[in-house]
Amino acid sequence: EFIEGILASRDYNPTLNSPFIPRSPFIEEGQTLHLIPKVLQEFKPRVMIFQQVGHDTGHGAGGYLRYETGHAEYTSVARATDESIGNIVNFVKNDPYFSQNTAIVVRPEFGRDDEVNVFGEIHHSSGYYYAQSVASIYYGPDFNTGVDSKTVVNRTDTCPTLTKLFNVDATHATGQVVPGLFKPETGLNIPDYKPN
Repeated sequence: EFIEGILASRDYNPTLNSPFIPRSPFIEEGQTLHLIPKVLQEFKPRVMIFQQVGHDTGHGAGGYLRYETGHAEYTSVARATDESIGNIVNFVKNDPYFSQNTAIVVRPEFGRDDEVNVFGEIHHSSGYYYAQSVASIYYGPDFNTGVDSKTVVNRTDTCPTLTKLFNVDATHATGQVVPGLFKPETGLNIPDYKPN
């Protein structure tokens, strides 16, 4: 009934200053980001995960240059995503319930193709310089504010950090809780970070 109501009201198209590219998968991802506050209000889920794949438009085509490199498409999707996530943060920040009970984590996807492909390329792995130091965004009442650009953590730290939000230890994870991320008043028992 919820989906039928959304479709009937046609309230799934976002109005953005930097709109998503009007073709698949970009437009669908823009619609999904736009609907996240509505899903939060309706169902109050404990966990919601959104994976965006539209940024892959920046890649070349199978090792061969094409007429368009995808750079303009990539920056367009990045701007639209930035604006959409800003809208979600603004919704959470201004809602009496969600402002006290919601964590937003934005994390890039790296590590999917760690083996050399047929074109001699390694994508999303430590073989590419831009995959060696990537940004993560943690927003919510349990997190310290500010920007920490000096602490280097491992991508395997994501799992134990996210489970710590629920005060659960990821005992079989190889990573550790990101240091200095949680406010001391959360009362979470966080061990010291040990560099690998």
